[in-house]
Amino acid sequence: MVDAEPAPTPPAPEHGRRRSRGRPRRGRGRAPPDSHAAPATTERPPSPHAPASKSAPSPAAQRGRRSRAPKAGRAPDNTHRPPTRAPKAGRAPSSTDATDTHAPCATRPARARRHKATFGTQLTAKADLPPPAPVPEYADLRTRLIAELASDDYDCAICYHPVLRKQPIWSCARCHAVLHLPCVRTWAERSVQQMEEQFRLHEDPDVQRQRGHWRCPACQAVEEAIPRTYRCWCGRVTQPRGHAVPHSCRGACQRGCAWHGCAAQVCHPGPCPPCAATVRVACFCGREPARLVRCSQLRATLTAEQASQPLAELQHSGLVSCGAVCGRALACGHHTCTQPCHAGPCAPCAHPIEAPCHCGRHTRAMACGDRPADAYGLASAWSCGEPCDAPLACGVHRCTQPCHVRTGVAPCPLAPERVRTCPCGRTAATGRTTCRDPIPTCGAPCGRPRPCGHACTAPCHLGACPPCAAEVVQVCRCGHTKRTRPCASAQGEFVCTTPCKALRHCGKHVCGRACCPLAFQAALGKQALREAAQLDPEQLHACAVPCRKPLSCGQHVCEAPCHRGACAPCLRSSFTEAVCPCGRTVVEPPVPCGTVVQCSHPCALPGPPCGHPKVAHTCHPADTPCPPCVHLTTKTCVCGRAALPSVPCSRTAVRCGQVCGKPLACGQHTCTGTCHADGECGPCEQPCGRARAGCGHPCLRPCHAPAPCPDDGPCEAVVRRTCPCGHREQLDVCGSSAPLACTPACEVARRNARFASALGLRAAAPVEYGAPLRQYVALDARGAQAVQDVLSEFVQSPRASAQVRALLVAYTLRRGLDAIRLREPLLAFIEQLAAVYHVATERVDAHDVRLRRTRESRIPPVLLTEASAAQPARAALEARRAQQAACAQAVRLVGNALVLRPVPAALQAPGALDAALEGVRRGPPACEWAVATYDDCAVLHAVQLAPLSLAAIAQAAVPRGAEALRPAERRLAALAGRV
Repeated sequence: MVDAEPAPTPPAPEHGRRRSRGRPRRGRGRAPPDSHAAPATTERPPSPHAPASKSAPSPAAQRGRRSRAPKAGRAPDNTHRPPTRAPKAGRAPSSTDATDTHAPCATRPARARRHKATFGTQLTAKADLPPPAPVPEYADLRTRLIAELASDDYDCAICYHPVLRKQPIWSCARCHAVLHLPCVRTWAERSVQQMEEQFRLHEDPDVQRQRGHWRCPACQAVEEAIPRTYRCWCGRVTQPRGHAVPHSCRGACQRGCAWHGCAAQVCHPGPCPPCAATVRVACFCGREPARLVRCSQLRATLTAEQASQPLAELQHSGLVSCGAVCGRALACGHHTCTQPCHAGPCAPCAHPIEAPCHCGRHTRAMACGDRPADAYGLASAWSCGEPCDAPLACGVHRCTQPCHVRTGVAPCPLAPERVRTCPCGRTAATGRTTCRDPIPTCGAPCGRPRPCGHACTAPCHLGACPPCAAEVVQVCRCGHTKRTRPCASAQGEFVCTTPCKALRHCGKHVCGRACCPLAFQAALGKQALREAAQLDPEQLHACAVPCRKPLSCGQHVCEAPCHRGACAPCLRSSFTEAVCPCGRTVVEPPVPCGTVVQCSHPCALPGPPCGHPKVAHTCHPADTPCPPCVHLTTKTCVCGRAALPSVPCSRTAVRCGQVCGKPLACGQHTCTGTCHADGECGPCEQPCGRARAGCGHPCLRPCHAPAPCPDDGPCEAVVRRTCPCGHREQLDVCGSSAPLACTPACEVARRNARFASALGLRAAAPVEYGAPLRQYVALDARGAQAVQDVLSEFVQSPRASAQVRALLVAYTLRRGLDAIRLREPLLAFIEQLAAVYHVATERVDAHDVRLRRTRESRIPPVLLTEASAAQPARAALEARRAQQAACAQAVRLVGNALVLRPVPAALQAPGALDAALEGVRRGPPACEWAVATYDDCAVLHAVQLAPLSLAAIAQAAVPRGAEALRPAERRLAALAGRV
């Protein structure tokens, strides 16, 4: 078995190089390097002469060196050579001297050979190509940076543009990457801003006050200061002018060795060379004389504090190792250090010994340096933990402490000179002469503090205090339950049985843990739960339920614990080729799970069984059906009564849309469903409709044929009932047996009729409101009510004439209503309703009507609104009819119509619009239309244009913006322009 190890992280790309960045330089004509893309897709069959795979990039490409590729349209390098001479007579011509390269030379005409031989041209073989230019090798990073910056061959790692000599730059102190100063300043400011915004969203105030930082794009070194000043390499001069070394201050480098200066002497990029000076220093042990060492080697071993000190102060202290044995005495006092000369204190003694414990009853093997510091110089080295049991100074008692270092005979803790008070310390202990005498107790509360913090309440006593009995309130972990317990039994954690109702980090499952410390999150919102997931270091609310969602491949499920967001992509791969059904496209392994082979070749599956040509489409998986046949045929509908043309061949169930009309099983009704197959009529659900035996009304119950209609309930048909005198009328159910009785109004009506008969007066005819009036009430109840009130007030007033506009304005002002606009439908309604009131009307203009009183003007006994309210069913029917009429009118006006909006006031009078458009109607070309007038527009619908020849249509000018329209639509657009 081989242990699987994670793949090593690739090294960071070297800064300032092209190909290491994976992006070519602009304007150089270089193809981008290969990226890590999806599995390679190849097409079968491969050519037998296909070249081998690309070799590894050259060292110049690996280091990001810029190679000068020939420009487009220019011949390779070998074209600059002088042309080769023509082959001499008798020599075989080259492969380009003849048209057929496979024919023998003897069969070719001699004249053709001589004619072609005079040119002396031939293809250049690979062996004749010049060798590649040698890649320059630099001694160190400093030399390479100077050369590339001087030749403008160094690219910025942020913008991928060359770093020129006159552009301000910034260099990283860690990796020495060179970047444009504006690029790195923008990079740093954006990074700091984003990080500070994230800090401000944190709950901790300390985190909110933190300042942001940024990282070097090349080495990810953390920087806090944002670069804003252009400085030389050593940082001594701002805005350097440079010389042979770009961006240099021309002075001595200030970044080298603090003792001897930089070895390069001139301000330079990159790291400073190692200091070659030698210094004389002493060794660590001090036994050898001072030695000469190189300064660069010495500074590599110094600490930051030592490197900041002057060299004269460090020469006499130990800085190097002489290699001899140290020999200093170790801390144990028994052995010496055997390591070579070293810095710092010696390591603990590692000499193995067999050391006894302090009481001498046990021994143990251990290193000499492992003994505690208080045991150095003693024979014993460790404690076994058992009671010491050594006799005390009194000779009566023994030591009860654990095994410890013995420094002599310990005094007895119960001696009179050591015990001077009672155990609580309040009363002096008198009368004791020996350690055997009992220690008196005073009887007062002990009062000694316990580890829990409470004072002991027991009477003064010897020995340890009893358990604490103070009552304390203990809160459970989740904070839901409290209890009161003695302090001694409340030391552990209190856990209640309340289940946690908060959601886990997945946001789907409930925690359910008993007494969860995070139970308070049940009252938080979803956004707060997402933030709380980051504040759960112990992962108490981490969900352990497997996700089990299907992955993007569609074949496997997610095995990770339940989580938020989308699942990770499926990481399974197949190491066999994935081939399309036609076999001409292949995906080379490894093939990620769920990969669908995208083949661009035509489908190779057989055509449809109908025999029509197959619809052209690309190759697809075998389990996916081919597109259905779209060839238009004539098919018979499912009911068999019609043959429908232009039906796609793939459609199986074609319906004509006619009503079935076949007799149902009840034998009384026919099927009202649309075209369907035989046997799909279904049960009858229509009303019975047969006449009832008692009243003759149709039966309204669901069809129950052939059974007779039941007589167990009253008839529900609506009939009109009248009182005995005929004055009252009422709509009632047929089955209602209560007769309609006369009221006092009936007696008044009869008395008025007798008076009229005695006086010879003629009775008024009953008022009948037509369908247009009822329809308008259903559509505009507010306007109808206003007109009705205005007409009633006019009839009751002494005025002989008035204009409707003025009456409506006064009506709305008195009642605080919105103004009512007089449009054509409302004017027509006013004229029709005025006829009921026997009021003469006269059109003043397109927006007003004059009312004139006549001798027969009167208010009808039943107002229009009362008649509509008394018959709600009829009013609803009229409203539906009005809506259907409007819809039908709108449907008729959908196409082949022109809308005029707005209509000028001069053309709103009846007939004015027709007269204005008479010239357009006559043409040429001549046309006809019908006019429909609305509140805010006029519509010319059912437009008929005189027919034109194809030549006339082709020569007709195309209106602007009508290039994509059909010829008929273009003519209608032209007519619109004329209108």
